[in-house]
Amino acid sequence: MGFAGRQDGVLERLLGHDSPGEFIDRMQILQLKSERFRDEEKRRAAKRRYQDLELIRQLLDVVVATGSGEGRALREAETRLWTANSTLWYLEEEIRRLASIVDARFDDLELLRRHARVATGIHEWNDRRSRAKREIDKIFLWDRSELKGFGAEIPAEKDCSHE
Repeated sequence: MGFAGRQDGVLERLLGHDSPGEFIDRMQILQLKSERFRDEEKRRAAKRRYQDLELIRQLLDVVVATGSGEGRALREAETRLWTANSTLWYLEEEIRRLASIVDARFDDLELLRRHARVATGIHEWNDRRSRAKREIDKIFLWDRSELKGFGAEIPAEKDCSHE
């Protein structure tokens, strides 16, 4: 799978330095901001930025339509990306809420556990978000996807509970 027109430089001209996955991710985040920011001015600004990118997005859809079956795969990957972005929005709001009360209630073990679960959820959903963006990049035969990695890689079988 992969779209046939990748070699002609169309994507680079449309997206600049962004990968297709990063571009679609940015649009989704702007959509979330335009719907969920509490401040009306910020919502309008996000909506304007989103609208500025819509034409490029429509051109991406045309590029995909010229491929052979990539449209469905793109929509599925976009759905996974939207789910990750929406979930991350909720988790980020929740961790901020918890952080605002955890200092005053540091002896509340259930609150601390909830905070830890939400923090872990953020890491897990960021991994899913990254995978969805790479799937989108793969559809466009984009070979310069964002690379993720933090600190030393820890083998899955290593037990770090006593360190």
